[in-house]
Amino acid sequence: MEPNVSKLIKSWGFHPHEELAGGHCSQVYADFERVLKVPFQGEEMSTGFLASKALAGGLGPAVYNGDPSTGIILMERLNPATKLGDSELTDAESLAVTCDLIKGFPIHQIEGMMELSDFVNLDDPLAEQLINSTQERRFLHGDLHPENILRHGDRWIVIDPKGLVGDPAFEPTAFLRNPLDVIPFLPNLREVFLHRIESFASALQLDAWRICAWSLVDIRESKDSEWALVVEVLESLEKELRH
Repeated sequence: MEPNVSKLIKSWGFHPHEELAGGHCSQVYADFERVLKVPFQGEEMSTGFLASKALAGGLGPAVYNGDPSTGIILMERLNPATKLGDSELTDAESLAVTCDLIKGFPIHQIEGMMELSDFVNLDDPLAEQLINSTQERRFLHGDLHPENILRHGDRWIVIDPKGLVGDPAFEPTAFLRNPLDVIPFLPNLREVFLHRIESFASALQLDAWRICAWSLVDIRESKDSEWALVVEVLESLEKELRH
C-alpha cells in the first residue's frame, strides 16, 4: 500500500487485515465490516467515485469516507457478497434482477457524471447515430454485469459504477456481453442475444433496436477474433430490429 494511502486510512481509523480481488481498475482492502477501494485508473477515480456516493446506502454500499482527489473510498463490507453471476439464478432471473436495479436508479441526472458520448467510440458511425438520436438522458451505471451485482442480506447491491449520463438503452450492454468466457462460444448465440434484448426492452420499456445497436457498438470495440461471430450475429439482429 502506498504511503499516501496508508496515511489517509489511518486518519479514517481503518486498519485492513486482508486484500480482496480488485479487478482491472482498483485495489481493494478490507477489515471485518468495511472495504477500502483504491482506484488507480479509469472512471472509478472520478465519476465512479461520485456515482458510488450517489448510490450509497440504497442500491450501493454505504459510504463512510472518501477522497475526491484520488477516488479512494471507504464503504461497508457486503455480506455474503455473492456475485449475481455465481448465484443459482437462471439467466432470465438474473436479467430480471438487473432490470429491477436499473428501475431503481435515479431518474434525475447526477452532477459530475461523464457524458456517454465521451465514453463510447464515436469513430463508429452507429455510435454517432445513436448519440445524435437520443431523446432521453438518464444516470447510467455503465458497467452493470453480473460480477458487479452482489448479494447483501436479502437484497442485491451494485458496485463499481462508471458514472455516466445518456441513453438508457446503453445500460444493458454490459449484461449482454457477459459472461465474457462463455458468450463468444455459445452454439445458440443469436437466440440468446435476441431473447435478452427483447427481455430488457419489455421490462424497461426501451427500444429493442437501440439496445441491440449499443451492444453492437460496444462489442465492435473488441479486436479479439473470438468475438467476430458475436459481431456478425449482432449486425444481423441490428438490421432485423431496425425500424
